Amino acid sequence: MDSVAPGPDPLRRRKATTVLVIVSVVVLLLAAGAVFALSRTSNPAAGDCVVTSGGPTTPMAVRKIDCGAPEATYRVSPAPCPEGDYLAADDLCLSLDVVPGDCLKPVDYQGVSAFHTWPCDQGEVRRVTRAVDVADRAACDGGAAHVYAAPPRTVCLDR
Repeated sequence: MDSVAPGPDPLRRRKATTVLVIVSVVVLLLAAGAVFALSRTSNPAAGDCVVTSGGPTTPMAVRKIDCGAPEATYRVSPAPCPEGDYLAADDLCLSLDVVPGDCLKPVDYQGVSAFHTWPCDQGEVRRVTRAVDVADRAACDGGAAHVYAAPPRTVCLDR
């Protein structure tokens, strides 16, 4: 007598399909939540640090970054831009957030001049010689100065 192997249990197959659908929905909801949370926290606000990107033929883009990151170059100031040498980008007012000894490479984004922090021994750079919490060009003794009213800050560059 030949024995016939039993076929798959329809109830077991239905349960497995249901579990698979539920797990897939949960994973999709978690992924959507993560994307939403990241997009909300990536919008820079006053006090956040940012880095610029783009190039001579592309518009400047601004990305929020940890203030302790070496490439963090600018800090977002409250809008509208107060008096000073702010870099206006994406409806944001950006002031240099650097310390003496940092080196900055000038970059151009479709006619908009900005800086990137850069290794001092690579290429043509400007060195930060002084950074003080006052808005006063005289703090740079006649040298290149970037002055910001709010919060008050003056950044001096060589040459």
